[in-house]
Amino acid sequence: MIAAAPAYAQSTLSDEDFQTFRIYPTEKGDTLRDIAGRADVLRDPLRWIFLYRLNRDELARIKIPPAKIADAPLPAGLNIIYISPLEARKQAVKKAAGRTWVVNLYSGTQDREVETLAVRLADEGYNPYITRIFSKKNTWFRLRAGFFEDHGQASEAGRQMISLLGLPKFWVLQAQVKEITEYSGYAD
Repeated sequence: MIAAAPAYAQSTLSDEDFQTFRIYPTEKGDTLRDIAGRADVLRDPLRWIFLYRLNRDELARIKIPPAKIADAPLPAGLNIIYISPLEARKQAVKKAAGRTWVVNLYSGTQDREVETLAVRLADEGYNPYITRIFSKKNTWFRLRAGFFEDHGQASEAGRQMISLLGLPKFWVLQAQVKEITEYSGYAD
């Protein structure tokens, strides 16, 4: 499903001015994590935070605690808006020219540890995402937020985020092309 331009704007705006959104109508028992993991939606259960960000107002009406939002059963018939991975990649290419800096806020071996933190960041207007890093012994889940134009902007945002979350430290890095391609297209 492609978002159409309002009738009054069609003469002045091109197709590139609009992001393509899709809708997934929930079925009984669906969760944000399940929907994000579907091959026809986001293809990765960790991308549930993108669904949350786009549907925050609608999900707030259901009154699910932040710590459970990823795995709470959703009511049937809820229209969950999402950006397809293909559209996100297109958006990433457009944004990649100058917004490559990210803030790493938390790393842990349990993905559930980062969920409440990610929801708080999304609620405050940041663009959080969760990545997986594989080591010889463990899988690490990292909570990151991005994408910023320079190191200074990312550092300032990092200071604000750790204060908000009560975390002891953060680090700033310039994201690699793969990370930019996979995640920046979902950012504002």
